[in-house]
Amino acid sequence: MLFFQTTLVCGYFYAHATMRWLQPRAQSLLHCGLLAAGLLVLPLQVSARWKPVGAADPVFLILGLLAGSVGLPYFLLSSTGPLLQAWYAKQFAGRSPYRLFALSNLGSLLALITYPTCIEPFFPLPTQTMLWSTGFGVFALATACIAWYVRTLPPTVVPETCAYSRSLESTLPRSGDYVLWTALAACASVLLLAFTTHITQNIAPIPLLWVAPLTLYLLSFILCFDSTRWYWRPGVLTLLALGISASMFLLAETEADAEHEPGMQLQLAVFLTTLFAACMFCHGELARRKPAMRYLTTYYLVIAVGGAVGGIFVGLVAPRLFNDMLELPLGLSALALLVAIVLAQAARQSRQQASRVAAVAAGVAVCVLSAITLSHYVAKGRDARLQLRNFYAALRVTDEETEDEESSPVRALYHGTILHGSQFLDPARRLAPTTYYGPDSGVGIALRALASRTAMRIGVVGLGVGTLASYGRQGERWRFYEINPQVISIATSAFTFLHESAAQYEVILGDARLSLERETPQHYDLLVLDAFAGDTIPVHLLTQEALSVYLRHLREDGLLAVHISNKYVDLLPVMKRLAEAAHLVIRWVEDNTEDKPGLADSDWVVLAKTPALLSHSLFAAARPLDGLQTSVPLWTDNYSNLYSILK
Repeated sequence: MLFFQTTLVCGYFYAHATMRWLQPRAQSLLHCGLLAAGLLVLPLQVSARWKPVGAADPVFLILGLLAGSVGLPYFLLSSTGPLLQAWYAKQFAGRSPYRLFALSNLGSLLALITYPTCIEPFFPLPTQTMLWSTGFGVFALATACIAWYVRTLPPTVVPETCAYSRSLESTLPRSGDYVLWTALAACASVLLLAFTTHITQNIAPIPLLWVAPLTLYLLSFILCFDSTRWYWRPGVLTLLALGISASMFLLAETEADAEHEPGMQLQLAVFLTTLFAACMFCHGELARRKPAMRYLTTYYLVIAVGGAVGGIFVGLVAPRLFNDMLELPLGLSALALLVAIVLAQAARQSRQQASRVAAVAAGVAVCVLSAITLSHYVAKGRDARLQLRNFYAALRVTDEETEDEESSPVRALYHGTILHGSQFLDPARRLAPTTYYGPDSGVGIALRALASRTAMRIGVVGLGVGTLASYGRQGERWRFYEINPQVISIATSAFTFLHESAAQYEVILGDARLSLERETPQHYDLLVLDAFAGDTIPVHLLTQEALSVYLRHLREDGLLAVHISNKYVDLLPVMKRLAEAAHLVIRWVEDNTEDKPGLADSDWVVLAKTPALLSHSLFAAARPLDGLQTSVPLWTDNYSNLYSILK
């Protein structure tokens, strides 16, 4: 999002500079030349040199990768909206070009909805790349034809004598207008990203749920710039007042008492409604303040800068400045402050006492709601033993009492609402395996089945709090792969599984698949795949190519255990296809803990190269997947489809 927002600024600045400082003939030649250069970088490819090495912060690597692979084509696409609207305004001086902005966002919305449902399920990435490249070629040809025609337009600015421009003369921008345009665009951007993060991490980590906030964001652009009749300020402000109040209340309640937080459906309804009302207000006020035609490219440039400012705040500043997701309450506070400013402007223009009272009331409400909500975040930070945040996640360590009176308190690690490991605080039980790693879980059974071996080598993808190290025995070597340096810090400072394990251990920092690709064969007796981003295993760890990497590091008589517990996606069909393609034997281990203290229900699959390796009596209750009927294709680095495995 940050890359696309910042590149959008570059595209809008190019359109603004081109229209302001170049004559039509020069505009035409320059843009045709850039379109030709854009065709030279097709088809899109990503070089292997972009693969991360070591533990460097991936933010700027990702930005560089995107710039190097799709930078120029997207720059040209991003410049199209304001550039073509400016040319349109010169050709048809009596018509408003702003509706074209609504149509371009409609195209974005259609792409957003159709990609996961109509494109990704049916086409592998190479085919998608060729189709996209062909489409870009058609776009470049059509745009070049328009640019070539533009060279014949008179070298004059847009006349301000037409009826439409005269209707906007009262809105010629002043310095305060530029600031307000930026603030409105930035606030909508911050709230889009903050609500998306909060919903997908703290309410329900449902795959593709992030599509809903972005859909509402684009829809507000479409409605507000299609026609002024869609934005009725009194109605939107009423909905917004209710939404901000309800959202602040839910945030405060959740932070104060996470165990008794409101239901998922209620939270989603409130937060998504509030986001839509917020975007309607921000974009509606932007649309009401459209300037005369001569300022069209400036106007769009300022809007793009505002969106990028919001993206930079959420993507770069907030993870380094805060140890919790504070951008959402801060964004809501900023939104309420903008409402007060807009109402104050309306009061000054109308000179109505009621409007002035409303503006003052909105300002007071901002202070009260912000203070209450932020106080709960501060209180939660005091109650937590540890709170950390970086690019990968916001993590929280808490000490909790268990419901079973006979059990000791536990220390737990959370990523959003997802439990990523816990440990009993009672010294006598400190090395007892907990959560998804009990003796009857898939990984527990695999370790017990291999117990007769000595000096085993075991690899674990995903560290968590190091719970599996509790199974370590003298003479064994355990190797953990972990991408998040803060997880390593927490596992070694707040938990004792690693330090108290009888086995020797080491932790490899970096993306596990890339680390395994670079290593010589490790000859693991057991390789455990237990890496979760929120509630889902990253897709690049579940492809045919990834499996071949794992098998290269396994002994011929080694086992591969994969943790597939999940509320929202069914990974069994994916694992069955992978096993079939690699000619592996697969067993599904479903562990129902029946309220055993400290343990949680889990689903694992265990894979081996021969049936004999899974013939141990401990696997008697494990289920083969021979009877599982599935239409899910084999996942590869060039094809995956999350939509098809949603529960």
